[in-house]
Amino acid sequence: MIISTVSLIITSNYMKKILALVLAAAFGMTMAFNASAIEDPDPVGAITVGAHAAFYPGGGGNVFADYVLFDNWWKGHFTVGAEAAFNAFSRQSGYGISVSDTRLCLVPRATYGLNILPNLEVHAGALLGLGYEQTRVSDGHSSSVDGGHIRLVIGDILGARYFLTDNLGISAEMNYASYMPYLNIGVALRF
Repeated sequence: MIISTVSLIITSNYMKKILALVLAAAFGMTMAFNASAIEDPDPVGAITVGAHAAFYPGGGGNVFADYVLFDNWWKGHFTVGAEAAFNAFSRQSGYGISVSDTRLCLVPRATYGLNILPNLEVHAGALLGLGYEQTRVSDGHSSSVDGGHIRLVIGDILGARYFLTDNLGISAEMNYASYMPYLNIGVALRF
């Protein structure tokens, strides 16, 4: 009972907006952090690639690549890149009907990042691209699959990377976008 109530609260659009606001406020506070404490930004031409496991909704994963286009831009760096994501999840609707969605996305992305500590980089940005969704509906006796739909994917990124070495780091991102997993945790490699 408690778990289903918590799940209902988290899945409501209202709570998603509050979570996005809290994370944006935390990012804003790091930007207001003492400017002399901010480390040098990643240099122009630096490339970061990585892979995430996606946890909500359902399960899946994504891969991404970011290229530093500008450095020393308001004490930070501006990147352009791309992300490919896969997500699958199921839900129960009324009368014992099960609905399963499979989503694939390919989106260009742009981020602004700050190295607030020598090993810690925080970033925020936007993504815009295309997503494909296929839905399977089953009532226990039979199932049907729709022909799939191509959709516009637009959203925000809020994330952080903690580098254990000069090149290898732990990465976490929240994508507040349609057709993409919201919570992503994985690894990043910086070149």
